[in-house]
Amino acid sequence: MTRIPAEQLIGLHRRRVYNRNAPSDVVFCDVDGVLADFSSAFSELVASKFPELSLTHTSEVRDWYWKEHGWTAQHFAWGWRQVGKAENWWEQVKPLAPPEVFARIAALHTTVPIIFATARTISGGDSTQMQTIRWLEAQGIERPLVITRTSRAANGHSDKSDLAEIFQPRLVIDDAPDTVRKFARKGVTVLVPPWPYTEGLDKEFPNNVYRMPVLDALRFVG
Repeated sequence: MTRIPAEQLIGLHRRRVYNRNAPSDVVFCDVDGVLADFSSAFSELVASKFPELSLTHTSEVRDWYWKEHGWTAQHFAWGWRQVGKAENWWEQVKPLAPPEVFARIAALHTTVPIIFATARTISGGDSTQMQTIRWLEAQGIERPLVITRTSRAANGHSDKSDLAEIFQPRLVIDDAPDTVRKFARKGVTVLVPPWPYTEGLDKEFPNNVYRMPVLDALRFVG
């Protein structure tokens, strides 16, 4: 399967949402740390080589780079190499959000243009975009619109905020502190899951960053 370019996604909604001069009704929703439990999957993988590392669930992550949990660049580098070799690794990540979140997104997705914008390292098998599409479909979301960015940072994440210039999103749901800050500085309203590593973001940007559970955030979507 081939990757769907961002330009094609723009064309899918061009008539109803894209206006360079005003915010659209597009909503960005991140995947890892919002819908998918990346932290548990990746920490379990790396602990198979470095058993001294404790397993880390998203709700327990205090530091975005996991330094407080004893992680180093070596641990991340080894883990990403394994992901790169694994067949369709991203489809094996378990859901983080409860079933009612996916049910709500599935209902909203029929009327609201939700774009799942995620940064993921390339794995073996199909493209990360196609893996993410199939993962979302397995959670009951039909024909999800997915944009993936190849991750190059040490912790596997990359910048998505430049997409704001193209899509003019009305809302963004994201957990990555640097991504949240970049969207907020562009004036975009960002709804952030209340994980330990997102603490203080709402105080840093009191006018357009709000911390709340994902199900509550979806009430602002539609």
